[in-house]
Amino acid sequence: MQNATSRGIRVTGSELVGLIPLKAMLDAGKYFLEKQERSIGVSEKELIKIAIKSMGLDELGPFKPEERIIEYMLKKIKLIAN
Repeated sequence: MQNATSRGIRVTGSELVGLIPLKAMLDAGKYFLEKQERSIGVSEKELIKIAIKSMGLDELGPFKPEERIIEYMLKKIKLIAN
């Protein structure tokens, strides 16, 4: 199986369809920090921001964590229900 690089294609952005678990975004943020040999001791908000930028999730349009992360959506639903 070939990837984009082997075909001479540069990926400029990506899109997430649906919602994503918070842990997946935090793990992605930590992964990209470790790959850059930077400290993973940053806030949750910063880890999410790093994950979004590193995966190009905001290249095709704005990626709003409060609307795309499952746990954040559940909090919003609970607030509306109360």
